[in-house]
Amino acid sequence: MLAGTNKGCQADHRNFMIGAYFNLDVWVLNEKYSMVDAYAEYGYIGGVAQKNGIQFNAFGKNRYSQAFPDMPCVENTLNVLDIKPSKTFDYTVYVTILPITFSVGVTLGVKVTAPYHACIATSNASVGLMLVGSLSFFASAEASIMLAKGGIRLEAEVDQTLDPNAYLSISQCRIGFKATSTTSPFSAKFLGYVQTRDYWNWLEWGEESQYIFWEWQSNGMTKELFNYYYEV
Repeated sequence: MLAGTNKGCQADHRNFMIGAYFNLDVWVLNEKYSMVDAYAEYGYIGGVAQKNGIQFNAFGKNRYSQAFPDMPCVENTLNVLDIKPSKTFDYTVYVTILPITFSVGVTLGVKVTAPYHACIATSNASVGLMLVGSLSFFASAEASIMLAKGGIRLEAEVDQTLDPNAYLSISQCRIGFKATSTTSPFSAKFLGYVQTRDYWNWLEWGEESQYIFWEWQSNGMTKELFNYYYEV
């Protein structure tokens, strides 16, 4: 196995090599016989392409040979995790015959993706792990009768994103590690709502009418956590 790049790189001489090699020789009566000779190799040294292909020889004869095409630049994102569990707690009391329900709920969202980029032609590559966390909360009190219901509710939500990233850039002659943190605007509002049953739809609950009493939103923020790099 082989993998390497040059130190003190220059834009016109991007040296790198990756390869795998296998040889199997047999000795019979002091005579050496090549049973298997195989390689898979890709690289450029001093701007000159190397073998850049795969070859398999057996018993002294070529069994398979294929040149690698110039590798394209690829960019993609892998979806690792996306969950959003929630939990709600309810408690109902009766004032005479009127039920009043108090509710508290929390939802935690976690989404993880892995973006990556590789470009053999420019010898640049990067890989990251993006974590997006969200937290939402509500508290409400609701009273209902047979044909109508209404209540008040407090809602709040915030999102946080972390994106650590490692990269190799031969054009900049460096290997680096960096990460930023992004906090979305924190939002909160206090509202009232009313809902009545629809006579023309089999007494199903109709659309909810909302009345916002108070609403607030903070500013978002982006912060660089670290940015280290090393000259190669």
